[in-house]
Amino acid sequence: MAEIKTRGALLGSLAASVVLTISFYLLATALGRYGKLDIYMASIYVLVLSMIVSASVIPPLLKKRQGGS
Repeated sequence: MAEIKTRGALLGSLAASVVLTISFYLLATALGRYGKLDIYMASIYVLVLSMIVSASVIPPLLKKRQGGS
């Protein structure tokens, strides 16, 4: 059971990070003020940073949603 919760937290964290990264990429591309390399490198930075943050935020939310204490 713990493995399923861990997998759900990992997938939730990864999904949130990918959504944020794609949103950042599309917004930066739409603005057109930055070069492609700048956008690519910043997208990697956003992905890594959002994975770190969401890895600590998503598990408690899932636990709370499933009725755990």
